[in-house]
Amino acid sequence: MKKLLFILAVILCLGFSIVGAEESGNGFKISPTRHELEVKRGKSTRITITVENITDLPIESGFLVNDFLADEDGGNFPRIVFNPESDIAEEYSIKSFVDLPDPITLAPRQSKDFSVNVFVPKNASPGSYFGVFRVVPAAELDSASGTRVGINASVSSVIIITVPGDVVELLSLRDVQVGEDIEKTENGQVVYEESLGKIFESSPDFVKILLNNEGNVITKPFGKVHIKNWSGDVIYSYELNDTQPRGNVLPASYRAFKNPISNVGNFGKFTIEASISYGITGESGGSTINVNSTFWVVPWRLIIGVAGLITIIVLALTKGVKSYNKFIFSRGSERKTKR
Repeated sequence: MKKLLFILAVILCLGFSIVGAEESGNGFKISPTRHELEVKRGKSTRITITVENITDLPIESGFLVNDFLADEDGGNFPRIVFNPESDIAEEYSIKSFVDLPDPITLAPRQSKDFSVNVFVPKNASPGSYFGVFRVVPAAELDSASGTRVGINASVSSVIIITVPGDVVELLSLRDVQVGEDIEKTENGQVVYEESLGKIFESSPDFVKILLNNEGNVITKPFGKVHIKNWSGDVIYSYELNDTQPRGNVLPASYRAFKNPISNVGNFGKFTIEASISYGITGESGGSTINVNSTFWVVPWRLIIGVAGLITIIVLALTKGVKSYNKFIFSRGSERKTKR
């Protein structure tokens, strides 16, 4: 059940890891939910965004472009930010690159394609830029541009633009975490809270590999992760970032790649090994990060219980032997007295 909930959470992840083709809300549906472009400096391109009024009433649609950043918990659920809140968001902003369509009224159930022009200035630095193209009712344009919300709270399409050139592509390993999903009840609903550690009483539920992007271009890491037992045998393997399309690690942020694990034994030392590739040279990858981390499974309650039982047995046997020896000695003394 825990692994099913985890898979559902991954499917619901936003934008640059989403695999769905549509998003709906606020009376609109938008597709596709993601655009990844390569545009040279001084050049332009056009993207088509389809907006549908899914209500039975006419709605005047308005359009916005907002910056977004990775969240503070590993970058899986980005959030819209509003300048001047973040210099980082401004540095990678696409606001000046995108020409917004004029507001337009959509009839009930009407669908319309919008051709959106994207222009990269000649003085733009090589690297990646990103933002969200949002659709809101025109009456909400002013309030929508000044509200801090998550991307999923609006109808939006993620746009990632890479300007080719002398880009800096650099990932580093931030951390390797192992943990359990602890079931809790909050407000009558079952939720799961992560419990991280290096020593577990029973088999852990997941491995989470955190990667820093220290460059100026998005990266799509991938690779095979192996879990080995104390004798070096591979007991479980999985592919990191195994989605289509692969999830991105944004510049100046980190991302946590969490995967469920199984088949881990009930006792011993276990090692996580991985070779993670990334790069713009294709699927072969341009650089590699090697991962090696260990954790233990020690059923200490069982060990204490067994040790306690053994102690009781030993004490009982010792007392029994002493009593038996005392009995034999007393019998021998009686026989000598009778003689």
